Amino acid sequence: MLGVHDLDRLQAAFPDLQMELVGGKVIVMSPSDVVSSAVAMRFGSSLEPYVRERKLGRLFGPDAGFILTNGDLRAPDVSFVSFERLRALPHRYASVTPEFTVEVRSSSDRPAEVVDKLRTYLENGAVVGIYVDPREHCIRILRAERDDEILHDGGVIAVPELFANWSLAVSELWPVEAP
Repeated sequence: MLGVHDLDRLQAAFPDLQMELVGGKVIVMSPSDVVSSAVAMRFGSSLEPYVRERKLGRLFGPDAGFILTNGDLRAPDVSFVSFERLRALPHRYASVTPEFTVEVRSSSDRPAEVVDKLRTYLENGAVVGIYVDPREHCIRILRAERDDEILHDGGVIAVPELFANWSLAVSELWPVEAP
């Protein structure tokens, strides 16, 4: 079984590849399609002012690596870690599970695998995980020990456990068509 140090050596040998470590196996991540990337950016940029103004913690993009309590090294598309969980930023992977993770399905992803990844975050201490499917215009909010919440266009994403009074209309996530 491989560990984080093994992944570091592989990453140094292949710096252009993004890798995750899951159950002792290295997973090479393909780049996201541009729709998925645009959706992740919209999600993060909508939440960033709320988090910054309230000094709640930090938001991260898809290249931030987190070592979960189970030893996996994962990189969510969008994540939030409170100052309580992570006071100082390390100059490498953070040994912490983000409280909030967002995974945006790209064209090469299988929905069940993306949802399983979110469930792994919850099993390792995340509070909320959000699955975003740009193709179906569907959102799935996962919480520990609660039924999943499914939203479509016309719905509103809210995460009161972490971000009281913040919300985002589902329809605001989708890329704007060129004029």
